[in-house]
Amino acid sequence: MPVSALPPFSRRVPLPSPGRPTRRALFRSAASVGLAPTVLAAACGAPGPSVPGTDGKPAAATAAARLLWQVRGTPTYPELVKWGLDQFRQQHPHVTVETTTQNVGDVEKTLTMMVAGDGPDIFHAWGHRMWQYAAKGQMVNHNELVRDLKRADVDDFVDFQWKGLVIPGTNFRFGMPTYINMVVLYYNRTLFQKRGHKEPTADWTHDDYASMLKLMTFQDGEKKVWGGWVQAANFDRFQAHVLMYGGHVVDPRDTKKSALHEAPAQQGLEWLRARYWEDQTLAPLEEARRPGQPSRFEAFSGGHIATLEDGMHGFQGVVKAMGNQEWNIAHVPKGPARRAVLGTTDSWALWKNTKAKDAGWELLKFITSREWYEQQARIDGTIPSRKSALDSWVKANQEQWPSTHTVNYRVVTDALTTLNYPTVDEIFLCQAEALGVVQPALDALYKTGTKPASVFAEVRTQLDAAAGSCGISFA
Repeated sequence: MPVSALPPFSRRVPLPSPGRPTRRALFRSAASVGLAPTVLAAACGAPGPSVPGTDGKPAAATAAARLLWQVRGTPTYPELVKWGLDQFRQQHPHVTVETTTQNVGDVEKTLTMMVAGDGPDIFHAWGHRMWQYAAKGQMVNHNELVRDLKRADVDDFVDFQWKGLVIPGTNFRFGMPTYINMVVLYYNRTLFQKRGHKEPTADWTHDDYASMLKLMTFQDGEKKVWGGWVQAANFDRFQAHVLMYGGHVVDPRDTKKSALHEAPAQQGLEWLRARYWEDQTLAPLEEARRPGQPSRFEAFSGGHIATLEDGMHGFQGVVKAMGNQEWNIAHVPKGPARRAVLGTTDSWALWKNTKAKDAGWELLKFITSREWYEQQARIDGTIPSRKSALDSWVKANQEQWPSTHTVNYRVVTDALTTLNYPTVDEIFLCQAEALGVVQPALDALYKTGTKPASVFAEVRTQLDAAAGSCGISFA
């Protein structure tokens, strides 16, 4: 579906000034940020990995083209990109690919380059950031591209993420999967054993969760231990508890309207509030109320919290911090209506005004192939977006971190294949404007405890107005 943007984009984002980087400057600066520009030589090499839609055969050489690829800036990504471009060169010897890590996830700066005709051909972001690129007419509708993928390839992508890359109520696909981050329940086995509490199981309910948090909140000598930690004041982290009570954050029929005032959502919001302010079994979100514990991972590894609802993006950090301590991961307990956790939509996208659309699509297909995801798992440690690559991710983790052979990796693989409960965060049409209303309410509810869950009924009119105020549409 075509995308319209009102008012005209040029009124919202300034054109580049001498102080703003241009596409040409990004080409020049790639080496300075750890990813030297990679030119794919014209000489053909041995066949590389298969990519979606090619039946395992090398793709036909693409006509001479030049691409700028905005890649992730993690320390290990240069190694992955070097491997990938060496492989891609063998299939597409006439394509020149330059890489940069500048402005990843910075919508304003990247959009400014796009409007000036200097945008990256392949760019990277997630969630509502990608919506903004689409709404400004700077992104192709990837549903127009994925038509040439084989059914088996489409079915291989993890279901929640593949479906979550389509803007609700439209046919607009805002990207292709980069990797998966999902929330799990980390727990300290030593503390559970000390308190004589059974470890979490797949059948645990929210009532069991509340009881566990109470028992696991105790004084351990001079150390205060809380039963758990949930980043409930973050927009994407409280949502799962709303969904588990059968509620919604955004009205499923209209992304300009809130559903947080409705009874199921209120029940989920209240369950969390009661753990902070009545039971006081979830660690306070304000640092001043938990001295000496600036981060949740430090609190977990230091034995100050028994359980931690958090993303697998922190997995390697937990492995390193916990050392020889006993810990594991578990499924988040089920709610009255369902089980749910946040699963992300980190993605790659093709710039609408690229001068090398065919070459860009070939690169997108390559960096969403099974072979790419397996290498990404081995080098960068991230969870693949293809089900067929999940076992490789487990094996790579166990080889790199031998201590994790006792970790229940099936929590992740089952969640993404058979249990299918991760879900993308619900986003308002005008997310930035809506967040200006939602965030103060979340802070009052969970950080300071000055408001009950009904605060979202109080701000409903204001929130709905903000959620539709930015003048964009997908029509």
